[in-house]
Parts: sequence; structure tokens; C-alpha cells
Amino acid sequence: MAPNLEGLILHVPSVSVAEIRSALTAAHSPILSTSYADNKDAAEYIWDSGRVLGVDPAIVMAIFRYESAYGTRGVAQITQSVGNIRPLAGQPSYQGYRSYGSWQEGIDDCYRLLLQYARHGAATVADAIPTWAPADDNNDPGAYVAGVMQIMTDLYQRSIGN
Repeated sequence: MAPNLEGLILHVPSVSVAEIRSALTAAHSPILSTSYADNKDAAEYIWDSGRVLGVDPAIVMAIFRYESAYGTRGVAQITQSVGNIRPLAGQPSYQGYRSYGSWQEGIDDCYRLLLQYARHGAATVADAIPTWAPADDNNDPGAYVAGVMQIMTDLYQRSIGN
């Protein structure tokens, strides 16, 4: 584990499994009520998916918190979309957001999209967010970037304190 002060998408984890679990538990996230591949809990699955893909799981956690308070608010409660991702033509959707059959699918797609951004030149949170949450979709990309970076910093600080 290492700090990710630049908000690099491709980065070793900057959050611990214990802190992911703690954050999700404190929020009463519905993501906790599901089992994941290889009998992992949500925290293990989020962390391990990021480690395997080379994407910092703190970014997924920060987006998940910023978008829906870890799945406890908004359409994410129905769509199981960790990042409130907009659907492509033909993809299942609900109120304009991609809908998933499970939280695991939502996690996987969030990582897939972040990896795709990084591979196409958006190396940091600041590079990716204006596309992820554009201003013309009623977002404030600057505030979104600042919020995600603050959540990532908080997750890291709590991780090293554990």
C-alpha cells in the first residue's frame, strides 16, 4: 500500500481491505449483503480486483461514495452501479444509468471503465472525471475531482492508522 497523492488510476492500492470494510460497514452499504467470486466479501473483492488490474481501489471507493454514499442513496440502490455509469445503446438501464444484475457486475464495470480511461490517456482522476461526470450532465467536474481526491486521502489516512 502506498499513498496516491496524484490520483493516478494505475497505482498500487492506497487503501486497506480493513478500511474498505470499515467504510462500507459505517455507511450500511447494501454491497455488504452479497457474496462475491471465490467467497470474498465486498471489501476483499474490491481490493483484490484493483490489485489484479493495477487500478487503485481507493478510486472506486471514492467514486462509489461520491456518487451514492456507497450505494445507500439515489438510483444506485436499484441499478447496483458503483459509479452511476451511463449505459451504451442496448445495455440495461434505469433512469438513464446502466443497470447491473449484481453489485459484483457494477464493481467490475467501474474498474473496466477506469482501466479503459487510463489506457486512452486519462492517467489521473483529474483527467478522467470530466469525461466520467461531464459538466453538460449537471456535474461540477472540479468539485467532483476535489471530492474524490479528499475521499481517497481520508481512506489512505485511516488505512495507515489501522
